[in-house]
Amino acid sequence: MDIHGVWQEHKPFLLSVAGGLVVFFGAWWGIDSSLGKNARKEATRIARAQADLRKEFYSARDLQQAKSQNEELRAALKQLGQACEFRPREGFAVHKGGSVESQYIATVYRVREELLQLAGRANLVLPKDLGLAAQAPTRPAELQRSLECLDAVDRFVRIALDTGYARIEEIKFTIDARVRSGKPIADIEENVVRIKAVAHPQAVASSLLALRRPPQGERLLLKTLDITPSRSKVEELVIELELAVLHPPGLADWSESEGSRPGSGSGAAASGVKTQARRSP
Repeated sequence: MDIHGVWQEHKPFLLSVAGGLVVFFGAWWGIDSSLGKNARKEATRIARAQADLRKEFYSARDLQQAKSQNEELRAALKQLGQACEFRPREGFAVHKGGSVESQYIATVYRVREELLQLAGRANLVLPKDLGLAAQAPTRPAELQRSLECLDAVDRFVRIALDTGYARIEEIKFTIDARVRSGKPIADIEENVVRIKAVAHPQAVASSLLALRRPPQGERLLLKTLDITPSRSKVEELVIELELAVLHPPGLADWSESEGSRPGSGSGAAASGVKTQARRSP
């Protein structure tokens, strides 16, 4: 075969093929030099991460330590819940098996009569409604929480009587909205009793001390406190406070299986409890 003849005959084709090979290998080298290095780094990183994933991150000792810490946290949660949980007294607790509405009506009537009579004897001005809504709640859970708020009011009024308050001008209940709506409650249930009163400084100091160290029953949780001079009498103070009626979730309510506490259920309307007071919010 005459190579010179073949070259002369196919010279353009052979030159184009040679040029294509030069361009191909040149482009390959350029791409590998710019991107190949990064690709190799990523492949190495992925291989290292996969190798790490096959290793055990935590030992049996770590697991035991985590369980121990979890138990300590649960114990602390239980202790904290017991410390802030509002426990109604016997006369204000709802008894199972009976009508919640009937218990509500009987308790409200009894407490109102007792406190108004005591306030009259001690010349303590006291709202006749005691903060109760003009129309009784309809849900059993809301009735129960209203009785607990009434329990807090009863305790404070008796402290005010013992310490010599001049007058209690305003009492308001605020039941947790989730209780009123029946929605699940996953965190702390907070019901609030707002009280505005007027008293001498010594009476105010004695009452605040009694809130922390009550003569009977457990102490009341004071959420907010505001004390200002009275505009009518220089020797008197105006005290505005909020008492918290709390119900924290139990240990089971924090678990993944429980999720949240059930809210209040609906019940029949309570009747026969009417006062001249305006509605509480």
